[in-house]
Amino acid sequence: MKKGWNSSVLIMLLVAFGFTVMSHEFLAPDNIRSIVFLNTDLAVVVLGLAFIMAGGGFDLSVGYQISLISALISVMIVAGISPVFIVIAALLTGIGCGLLNGILTAYLNIVPFAATLATQVIFRGISYYISDNRVVTALPKSFRMLAKGSMMGIRFDLWIVVLCFLFTAVVFRFTFIGKYIRAIGLNEEAAWRSGIKVKRIKCLSYSIAGVFYALAAIIMTARKGVAGSNVGPGMEITGIAAAYIGGVLGQPAHPRIWSLILGVLTVAMIENRFSLISINANAQYIVTGVILILSMLFYKRKR
Repeated sequence: MKKGWNSSVLIMLLVAFGFTVMSHEFLAPDNIRSIVFLNTDLAVVVLGLAFIMAGGGFDLSVGYQISLISALISVMIVAGISPVFIVIAALLTGIGCGLLNGILTAYLNIVPFAATLATQVIFRGISYYISDNRVVTALPKSFRMLAKGSMMGIRFDLWIVVLCFLFTAVVFRFTFIGKYIRAIGLNEEAAWRSGIKVKRIKCLSYSIAGVFYALAAIIMTARKGVAGSNVGPGMEITGIAAAYIGGVLGQPAHPRIWSLILGVLTVAMIENRFSLISINANAQYIVTGVILILSMLFYKRKR
C-alpha cells in the first residue's frame, strides 16, 4: 500500500478504536449508516477540493459557495421554479464561483489563500443579500428526493458520491488533465516550462471543484429540508481537514482517492461521536484540529 493510504487507514482506525472503547454504541449498524448518510455532502466537497489542492491550490470559499447556492435554491423555490432548472442553475453558479477563484489565482496571480478569503466574503454577502437572511423550509418533495430518494436500493445522494468518486479517480489516473494538475502541484514552474497551460488548468480545477460544491449544496439542502444562507458555512474547515487527513496535501503528486474517503469518514466519526455524547459541538473543532496537526506531523516525517 502507498504512504497516503497507510496513514489514512491508521488515523481512521485509531479514531474508530478510541470511540469504540468509549462507547459500544459507536459501531452499531444504525450509527454506521448515520455516519455515512449524514456526510455524503462532505465527501463530495472533499473530492472537489482534491482538484484544487492536488494542484497546489487552496479554497477557503467552499462554505459560502454552498451558502450562496442554497440561498439561490431558496429564492427559486419561492418563485415556483421547477427542480430541474434549480439543479441546472445551481451547477452553473458553482462553475461561475469556481471560475472566479481560478481567474483570481491563475491570471491575477493572487495567492489562493487571499483570493479565496476575498471571494468567501463576496459569496457571503451575495448569499445574505439574495435570501434576505430568510430560510425556506417548504421544499418540494421532488427536490427533497434528490437526497432521500433511492435507486436500486441505494440513496440518490450516495449515487452522487459514487459518480463523483469515479469521475475523480478516472481524471487523476487516466486523463491528461489529472496528470497536468499533479505536475502543477509538484512543481508549477517546471510544469509551465514543459508546455502545460498552467493558468487554464488552474481555472479548470477550480471550476470542476465548483460543480462538486454545487452538488454538495443540493445534497445538503435536500437532506436538511432547509434552503438558505445558513446552509454551508463551516464546511471549508471540515472539508480541508478531511482532505488533509486523507493525504491530498501529503501526496500532492499522487492523490489517493480512496484515502480521501477515509479522511471524510475520520472527520465524520468525530462529529458523530460528539453528537452521541451531547458534548458542545465546538469541542469537535478542537479534536479535529489536533488530529489535523498530528496528520501534518506524520506526513512531514514521511517526506
